Amino acid sequence: MSESFGTLRYGRLAEVLIYDVRRTLTLAGPTAVFVAPEVEGWLKARAAARDVSHVVSVPSNPPGWSAGKWGEWYPDLLGPDGKLSVAKPKPYWQSG
Repeated sequence: MSESFGTLRYGRLAEVLIYDVRRTLTLAGPTAVFVAPEVEGWLKARAAARDVSHVVSVPSNPPGWSAGKWGEWYPDLLGPDGKLSVAKPKPYWQSG
């Protein structure tokens, strides 16, 4: 397994794609990335592969969970109604 991504496989039944979403994060505005282009290409290729029945994606920051860190991609700032919202600009959030 490389430092940024790798896989666990159980025959033809399942493949677990494990990847780091922090190491290659960039702050480059419209061209910003969360994962390196090589990792994104690998993820797309493995998801499209037909040699395994089930593919499980396991990023280092799980979707739907937030510790309130600036690099997380889901709403974790409180809006005027006291609920999580994307209405307020998030510090360091990149449009890319």
